[in-house]
Amino acid sequence: MKHGDKIKKEILHQGCMIWAEDVSKLSARAIGKRMGGYTHSAVLYHFGTFEKLKNAIAEYAVENEIEPVVRQLKAIDHPCLSLLKSATPR
Repeated sequence: MKHGDKIKKEILHQGCMIWAEDVSKLSARAIGKRMGGYTHSAVLYHFGTFEKLKNAIAEYAVENEIEPVVRQLKAIDHPCLSLLKSATPR
């Protein structure tokens, strides 16, 4: 795995942890701080915009079954739940 891919995965993981604790505190700056001082620009570099980052975090949460985040996504019927629905027959 390339260094950039490892960083991207860590950004998504830390984003999920923040989202699970309190989604209102989710920001590129908060993720960077948890990663040991990355700037918000360095975090967004991998995703382009905060909206794309937030959607990537949502998809990561579904793919990795991070239950506190998935529960919140279900409550708002987030589009990324289609990943869950296609993987899990009802």
